[in-house]
Amino acid sequence: MQYIIMTTSLWFDNWHPHNPLTNSYCERFIYDSGMRNNTRVNVLISNSEWRIPTTQSIGWHSIIETIPSNPKMGQKDEIVWLDSPNHIFSVKVAWEQLRFYNQVVEWHDIVWFKNVVPRHSFLLWVVV
Repeated sequence: MQYIIMTTSLWFDNWHPHNPLTNSYCERFIYDSGMRNNTRVNVLISNSEWRIPTTQSIGWHSIIETIPSNPKMGQKDEIVWLDSPNHIFSVKVAWEQLRFYNQVVEWHDIVWFKNVVPRHSFLLWVVV
């Protein structure tokens, strides 16, 4: 991720290579870190370098180890849709990600065909 910093949430935004940190670390880790839930990524940066917080929480080393070496300071945060090839949101891509695919059943031609009354097809589909 090359975009980050000023307004990006440390815990809940997808700035880290392993997705939002709340996906990997529990509330106890956040509590032990001494940082609030609304902490921003920029608190981990000093003089354009990452700094590990002084805390008793284990796990910070692996977080810092897996992020890019140079934080991109001064760049505007940007929101991208990761499931789209061009990272632009579309309802079609969102629907394809959310929908549940079922196998085609062998009786679908009996229920759904050209010039059928939709109400009748729906009722037959419910019965079958």
